[in-house]
Amino acid sequence: MGEKYNIIAAVRSDEDFEKALKSGVNMIFDLNPDLITLNGKIALAHKAGKKLFIHMDLASGIAKDKSGIQYVKNSGCDGVISTRVNIIKMAREMGMFTVQRFFIVDSHFMDTTVEALKSSKPDMIEIM
Repeated sequence: MGEKYNIIAAVRSDEDFEKALKSGVNMIFDLNPDLITLNGKIALAHKAGKKLFIHMDLASGIAKDKSGIQYVKNSGCDGVISTRVNIIKMAREMGMFTVQRFFIVDSHFMDTTVEALKSSKPDMIEIM
């Protein structure tokens, strides 16, 4: 009792996002971000005392390039999530917090993951 656990809410819908805002989590992963709602979601998350990370690979209307990442950073987003080494490297070069996501299905994927980590050097990894 009294211990604090860091839990990350991964959300795909506006309804899930609203629930995450009201919850005790301190970090939200938006797995369905879009250009139109990004700034509003960032403002709401920060007002609720939470950090917001967006999944760049799944972002609608936001380019998966240096300009897109710069836009996300300038918007005040706390970090990005991606499966792509180049996205993670660009975001890190811009000083953003990064989460690299990996899908491990067999030992070959594990070797590939290790090589990708050597190149991208993310702040955090998510293994699925």
